[in-house]
Amino acid sequence: MTQNIIEVTMYTLIYNYSSSMAEMLWDMRKDNEDDGIDSRGDVKVFTKDLEQLLSPHTAKQTVRRLFSEGMTAMLVGGEIQDKLEKWEVDGADFTLVIHEGLKFTSPFTVLTRSEISW
Repeated sequence: MTQNIIEVTMYTLIYNYSSSMAEMLWDMRKDNEDDGIDSRGDVKVFTKDLEQLLSPHTAKQTVRRLFSEGMTAMLVGGEIQDKLEKWEVDGADFTLVIHEGLKFTSPFTVLTRSEISW
């Protein structure tokens, strides 16, 4: 039985993801100009993902996809990221319980170690 359990809300995941992506896109502005790269594609992908995270119809699938695609650090950040990384390095099993609202209510979705990529 897994004893390494972290609980988080969708609100926190969306907040962290939005902040991380906005910071990354902001920092890329100068690089994109120098390289002749157009960052509008990155912005479109981010806004589509954000829209899907906010939708009650697509939120579960989107959060699962983002975790599986290696966006974990951008979604959890801080202490949660540190714990998950330690457990990953240690080879420990863990479970991430995600609640839908601002508070811990009934679980919205649950992810295991095998569903989370870095």
